[in-house]
Amino acid sequence: MASFRVTPELFSLFCGVRFYFGIFNAANLISPCLSVQFVVSLLREHSYYAIFLAIVQHRFQRHISFFTTRVSRSTSFTITQVDAENAHEGMVERRPRPLRRVAATGHVTRVSRLCRTVALSTICMIKALKHVFKLHKLYNSKNTTKMLSPVDCIVLALLLCSSLAIGIYQSLTGGKQRTRAEFVLNNRQLKVIPTVISYTVSYQSAIAVLGAPAEYYQWGIPYLLAGDFFMALGMILFERLALPTFYNLGVMSIYEYFELRYGNSIVKRMMSFLGVLKAVLYMSVNVLGPSIALETMTGLPLEAAIFLMAACCAIYTSLGGLRAVIWTDVIQCLVMVLGLIVFLIYASAEVGGIGDVIRIGKYYDRLKYAEFTPSLRTRITALHSLTTFAPLGYMVYGVDQAAYQRYASLPSLSKSRLVLWLMVPCNLMYGALCYAVGASVFAYFANQGCDPLQSGEISRANQVLPYFVKTFFENRLGGKGLFLAVLYGASLSSISSILSGCAANTWEDHLKGLFPRMSELRAAIANRVLVMFFALLASAIAIACASVQSNLVQMLMTLNSGIAGPALGVFLLASTNKRSEWRGAIIGCLVGIGFTCWIAFNALNLAPVVSELETIGIDQCMHNITVVPNTVPAPEYSGFNKIYAISFLWYFPIGCLTTMIIGGISSELFKFFGSQKPFTVQDKYVISYKDALTFGGNRSRVEPENPAMQEMVDGEELEKLAQEDIGMINKDKEELESK
Repeated sequence: MASFRVTPELFSLFCGVRFYFGIFNAANLISPCLSVQFVVSLLREHSYYAIFLAIVQHRFQRHISFFTTRVSRSTSFTITQVDAENAHEGMVERRPRPLRRVAATGHVTRVSRLCRTVALSTICMIKALKHVFKLHKLYNSKNTTKMLSPVDCIVLALLLCSSLAIGIYQSLTGGKQRTRAEFVLNNRQLKVIPTVISYTVSYQSAIAVLGAPAEYYQWGIPYLLAGDFFMALGMILFERLALPTFYNLGVMSIYEYFELRYGNSIVKRMMSFLGVLKAVLYMSVNVLGPSIALETMTGLPLEAAIFLMAACCAIYTSLGGLRAVIWTDVIQCLVMVLGLIVFLIYASAEVGGIGDVIRIGKYYDRLKYAEFTPSLRTRITALHSLTTFAPLGYMVYGVDQAAYQRYASLPSLSKSRLVLWLMVPCNLMYGALCYAVGASVFAYFANQGCDPLQSGEISRANQVLPYFVKTFFENRLGGKGLFLAVLYGASLSSISSILSGCAANTWEDHLKGLFPRMSELRAAIANRVLVMFFALLASAIAIACASVQSNLVQMLMTLNSGIAGPALGVFLLASTNKRSEWRGAIIGCLVGIGFTCWIAFNALNLAPVVSELETIGIDQCMHNITVVPNTVPAPEYSGFNKIYAISFLWYFPIGCLTTMIIGGISSELFKFFGSQKPFTVQDKYVISYKDALTFGGNRSRVEPENPAMQEMVDGEELEKLAQEDIGMINKDKEELESK
């Protein structure tokens, strides 16, 4: 007989594994071995088998008939017998090995527990990958271009297993993620360098890895020059103007700002819902990127790759909280940068070096700067890049929940400022690296004299980089696995941040009021369940988005700008216009969303814009192809089509300005005709004109409104009081000595 202590982390791990394996089986995407029978038979080889039996017995004893063990109702459970005769149909028939005794008081060291959990997660992930690849017969395929070598599988498995291991480790160390403050904000104890790295890769994700080469391939470099630089400008504006206001809120959800600002929870709930919806749309595009690569390289269906990624990300995010997200981002960033540098070196070396890459780019007009035309229909110009990307940088790196969790988790305002300033060069360097890879790949195909997009080898520009890796590394071990690791690492870094933010928003802004007496431990477990739910939701949306014929950059802006622009408009309306009220903010937001989505959805019915830049051609292709000449006349628009034909980059500023204008006018009308007593707005929740002219001052720390954050502030206040007491004692000593 052995006694074991069950922790919420172990329970969450089992539920996560079983939940997603159940999804796989229901969709017939993975071998039936990945079920409860597979998990239990696997765990029988390890000492954790008894712990999981105890968890399942205690939590699901009414629903699972094949466990007949007597279970104590305390936090420590005792395993006496596993009745193999009453085993569930289809279960492994052999009896389990004798279980090693483990004391309930926890005599096993932390290191040994960590080793067992890491080994368990590694075996589970390798088994899962093995069954996925066996199911689709990748190893037995006659088409060698769709075969992953064992080395490729090991490279990908190492990344996934390291992410799982970090999540498990963080769940067993520190406070063990038992409170919301630790799970969401890490008790405001994050370090500067890991936060900068996590900040960078959370938004420069698989969209940049796949989208930047596709953007360069079709349109050249204007997006980098215009987009990244103006987004850095928006980041700096937020740091100088609004960072003190939001950092000093002392809340877990950034949308609680609206309740403090307007004295009403309606705006908070509406904005939280829109923020979660926007985040899920962004997450779905990130999930889709690696799936496109797997589709190109291996023929694996989109659904299998999507659900595999969602399972891995949801498990380590739900176990380790924000601290696990930060440190997995660090590991994934190293893999991403290493992989991109490797691809850059190989591709540029094939054409003669970086000098030849630049020469080819100039020859094909890929290095032209953005035009300074005021035309609304030109895809990218310097004028509307300023009006689009500067506000976008303000929102993405300032008033987004994932961004708020990072700068609000630092111990001081000065460190938060430092993180945002360090973000500027990091973002520019990462974007430049992605575009350099795209330029090298373009030069490689130009040197070959065969355009894979024009020849029909690929159907979308997003597949340019995966196609290069598939063909160039066909006979080179590890290349495909490294590329998949780069894509999965890029996506996981973004998805984990968004999952954590969505769970925090949903609980803090919508569900917490329904359970006022729930303990911190149970609330932390509820956040873990929400993480898994949003991972499944984003996976379903990603499958639906796969049918949209557009590159990833434009797809993201089309789906996201309809909500993101009006959301930023509400933030700016609340923080800059002291006369605005909650009803005006709601009306302005709804009108802005409706107007922007009306333009965006009708624009999908128009013919896609065709690049006018010179293509590579297909003269040197190995097979004969009949191609229609790429001479598409410029379309003529009439009526409302003139509005629908504007550049997709205008959606964001249109939604933002519409919300601010309508919201401001509505607020004045409500004040003029309304009978309600106006709400008194505190100055600390509005950016003053003085702050705007002096670029913000260092305000004193605001007492947190959230009681869960009070403990962290109390520690700082006690330290200050202790220093004051020491100063008074020293002063008294000096007075006595002088007398």
